[in-house]
Amino acid sequence: MKQASQTKGPHWGKAELAGPTYHIVLSPHYDDMALSIGATMATFADAGRQVTDLIVFGAEPSGVALHAFARHHHDRWGLTAVEVVNARRAEEARAVQILGAATANLPFFDAIYRSDYYLSDSMLFGSPSPAEFDLPDRIATAAVDAARSLVGADDPSLTESVRFYAPLGIGNHVDHQTVFEAASQLSATGYVVWLYEDLPYAMIGDNSARRRAALATSGTYIEPVASVPTDTGWARKIAAVLAYPSQLETVFRDYAGVEPTSGAIGAALSDYHRAAGDGDGVERFWRFSPMGRAATR
Repeated sequence: MKQASQTKGPHWGKAELAGPTYHIVLSPHYDDMALSIGATMATFADAGRQVTDLIVFGAEPSGVALHAFARHHHDRWGLTAVEVVNARRAEEARAVQILGAATANLPFFDAIYRSDYYLSDSMLFGSPSPAEFDLPDRIATAAVDAARSLVGADDPSLTESVRFYAPLGIGNHVDHQTVFEAASQLSATGYVVWLYEDLPYAMIGDNSARRRAALATSGTYIEPVASVPTDTGWARKIAAVLAYPSQLETVFRDYAGVEPTSGAIGAALSDYHRAAGDGDGVERFWRFSPMGRAATR
């Protein structure tokens, strides 16, 4: 590991880096772990740690009335809401197997299925609805319950045996922002939380730096905690990303301007992670700053 810098974090030994036994990734959607930190999770699984991809907004929207914006998405996909979720879960099962991880779901719907709060792309990538003010708290509570079920309900050392991972909210998707707020609550109550860069959004322009600067401006301070080399888990990260074929067109062509082929995807991700590590491929992590220092570079 490299020495500390504004964006790389402190030096860690390998055993210290892998840390606790249980690594729980709060993924807003089914492909977020593979895209953002797949190499790290594969490396930690190799080290004997138990990695779980906890899908926050992956509940089956059975019986949910679809508004026009949701119907528009389903018309594009040619699938019903239930068929979409079942297809995504099948992709998820293949991806976590590749990474050596497990998967589980929290009981929350994707934004397009939550009432009429998000009726356009501008609303989906805007501010979370005030009507969902308590959603971060409910997610944090559900995440702790899920951790207890993994570790054992009577284990008194939950804050020591579990490390949570959550998105920084880069790109401003409301689901990602909401999970970030839930992570802030987890951190405030004593849980270890590492924050990851949301891909593909972080690949677009200076989105990552702008999000970190916006957090500092709002009074939410974070600091680098680690930059994990991607070399050991790289091939599995790419294979896991490709295990979500239903998402490649949207994630790469539409969002990142990258052709949705294995070669182009691998090259684009490699370029990003190498730039993040000044030539060495890394996946970067931050934590909520206990000292009130802002990381904005």
